[in-house]
Amino acid sequence: KEESKESYVEIARLSRHLTSLQELEAKHRIMYLRVAVDSNMKVGNYAFAKQTLQLLISKCPLALKVNFQTQIQTCDENGAVDKERLSDDVKSFCSQTLQTIEFGQLVFKCEQCESHFSSKSVQCAHCNGTVVQV
Repeated sequence: KEESKESYVEIARLSRHLTSLQELEAKHRIMYLRVAVDSNMKVGNYAFAKQTLQLLISKCPLALKVNFQTQIQTCDENGAVDKERLSDDVKSFCSQTLQTIEFGQLVFKCEQCESHFSSKSVQCAHCNGTVVQV
């Protein structure tokens, strides 16, 4: 099945959110960073990919550095700019469904952990905190 451009953009956006999760084990964080690089390069976001690759180089074994350097060179050859503007506002990302919350749609927030949701629920799916409309 061929992926649409919108699908690639959504994968790139979601992968950026995954890289920002602080509670990840190092091996999972590195895996998500690599997915974020690949998906953002597919949509032409070379500035974000380059920045992420530089972080990976500082934390990875020597064997992987050559591949990451090659990808940085590709980013530089493409101007190291982002072609797709991704909405990285956490409020536009539903923590339960992993879907984008569209502009104008109601947004709900957990009072305890501040996770955002696209639909009202009594308790947060993550911490059981109270969910209120923003």
